Amino acid sequence: MIWFVLAGAVALIALYLYSLFLRGEIRQLVRTLRWTVGGALVIGAAEEAALVVFLFALGEMLEGVAA
Repeated sequence: MIWFVLAGAVALIALYLYSLFLRGEIRQLVRTLRWTVGGALVIGAAEEAALVVFLFALGEMLEGVAA
């Protein structure tokens, strides 16, 4: 369980740094994702927070491959 919380905290920091370089609609999406992960960590759903970050990263990777 502690590993999921640690992974979620690292993901929040990474998402914040990632959003500094974004503009427009994608920045709003990353901001929403940060709130989602933070909220999941607060209510004790660290596994779900880790899954959300993983799926977001997978989607970004697939979008990069498709472009």
